[in-house]
Amino acid sequence: IALYALCPAAVFEFVHNAHVDGLAVAFMVAALVVAVPPDEKPASAARDVAVGLLIGAAALVKLYPAALLLVMLCLPRARPWRSLARASGAAAALSAITYAPHIHAVGLRVVGYLPGYLREEHYGGGGRFLLAGVLGLPGPAATAVTGIALVSVLSWIVWRRPDAPRAA
Repeated sequence: IALYALCPAAVFEFVHNAHVDGLAVAFMVAALVVAVPPDEKPASAARDVAVGLLIGAAALVKLYPAALLLVMLCLPRARPWRSLARASGAAAALSAITYAPHIHAVGLRVVGYLPGYLREEHYGGGGRFLLAGVLGLPGPAATAVTGIALVSVLSWIVWRRPDAPRAA
């Protein structure tokens, strides 16, 4: 993310075209800084909640940063699943609180153009799963292969993650 942020083309794109992606990147960088502080303080529930709120804010700008919640499983924590639950809960609570007035005003139309966007970007047909698409798999099979691959990689990362630091 740091290299992305330092690239002048990315900065030009954010500023010149008024894209909100820069805001999402800023929230993601802040979440990573809070999640892994340089002074190696032990993990805490407050830090997990702060990370969740920052990731939730990034996900409110763009949806993709929500995947960053899975990083909580890879951090050297004594109980990574609890960290994930706290961060996910904080992100979900922030989303619910910020979307509540909009849902109250427009009801189910809150999803807006999302179904059309997913169709337009070929998510339903599996065309968006580029690596699985190379195999020539149809939509549902590409979705299944991609899901299995992601779960496998995540399981491998969690299994190989370092032990939590111990106090001196």
